[in-house]
Amino acid sequence: MHFVYVRQYINCAILVLWKYVFFTNKPHTKGDVYMTISKAQQKATAKYVKNTYDRIEIKVPKGKKQLIQDFATSKGKSLNEFVNTAIDKEIESSGE
Repeated sequence: MHFVYVRQYINCAILVLWKYVFFTNKPHTKGDVYMTISKAQQKATAKYVKNTYDRIEIKVPKGKKQLIQDFATSKGKSLNEFVNTAIDKEIESSGE
């Protein structure tokens, strides 16, 4: 039961990343090609994210976010993937 709630909250972290990537009108790169995201694409992405993910916000002391990000990168994972994996392992080890 707890796993479902935690998983929903962790999936919200994905929302933060999607929001940054798709809701800023900055050009995005794909290789050497610059792409701008249209309003229609932003709207479609917002709808998808809203229907697919829950949002979670965690607070860490200043500087710790970068420490976690660097550690996740050193392991070949995104910050979101690292946090999800850590939570999954903790839940599995607790036996619930």
